[in-house]
Amino acid sequence: MQGTEPLKRKSLSRAEIEAMSDDELLNHIHGEEEKEGFTPLYTQMAIVNEFKQRQSIKLSQPHWSTNWSFTLAAFGLVISIASFWVAYSSLELSKASISSQRIKTISTKEVLTSLSKVAPAKKRPPLDAQKAARPL
Repeated sequence: MQGTEPLKRKSLSRAEIEAMSDDELLNHIHGEEEKEGFTPLYTQMAIVNEFKQRQSIKLSQPHWSTNWSFTLAAFGLVISIASFWVAYSSLELSKASISSQRIKTISTKEVLTSLSKVAPAKKRPPLDAQKAARPL
């Protein structure tokens, strides 16, 4: 074992890790970096944590469509309130116009005379004639 040299330890400072791009961080995570030695576990964890932190910052920014959906929802709410108000006010106006109209009361005699004009009733014989015609 005379020809083997011990593996060199590849250490990176926190500033060096923060200065790396996302692609360089991924290369270190996947083990695709140049083999200058082995990376200690705590350095690997620092690289993974830096990458996760960058990804969480990117994911915490709202998507462009959420702003439009809120705007459309607010606009729809305003339109629905306005349409409800218009419908309610027109209902109140129609109630007011009905109550302002004069309602004519009709007596029972007027109803009977108007019905007799529409469909005249058959003339019945007097009650005494009906009793006389009926056999006992």
